[in-house]
Amino acid sequence: MVGYTRGDLEAGRMRWDAITPPEYLPQDREHIAEAQERGGCPPYEKEYIRKDGSRVPILVGYSLVGEARQDAVAFVLDLSDRKQAEAALRQYTDRLEFVLEANQLGTWEVNLQTQPYVASPRSLRHDQIYGYDALVPDWSYDTFLTHIHPEDRLRVESTFQQTLETHNPWDVECRIFRADGASRWVWISGSVSFDESRGNP
Repeated sequence: MVGYTRGDLEAGRMRWDAITPPEYLPQDREHIAEAQERGGCPPYEKEYIRKDGSRVPILVGYSLVGEARQDAVAFVLDLSDRKQAEAALRQYTDRLEFVLEANQLGTWEVNLQTQPYVASPRSLRHDQIYGYDALVPDWSYDTFLTHIHPEDRLRVESTFQQTLETHNPWDVECRIFRADGASRWVWISGSVSFDESRGNP
């Protein structure tokens, strides 16, 4: 993980404070004090300095044992893969937000296991499409329907129900009334996703 050998460890060249970046030392001292008082500390994140000078993100936790709490049992986990995945996710999210903004697209999600269907989370751009300058406190599927032109409402409801039953994509064009009363044509597209752990939509 850090590039040192057992010989380095036995020679004392791998002290935890020597391979810890200076900005993490105050945090370490706080956790050491907590462990001395309580016998252990909850896991926390920091970094180690590898032998080649690069850094590795880690999760560390330990307990002090012995009558005088003179010994420690610790674990150290390499978080490199997780951090890389988080960075990739942030990059993907940033790109998605750019595409949505560039194309003036709004987004919203509903939990199909709750009634009424409340749109949370949703983007500010979504509410702006309907003529609002800020996010409306409570936006539900019923709120959405009140903005649909009466001549299109039955068709929109029907296609939504078909999507719930068949799990096929929701794809419909309709007219809406904005908050200022102006009418606009919009294109609505959506899909049903599932909670893999429960199998619920």
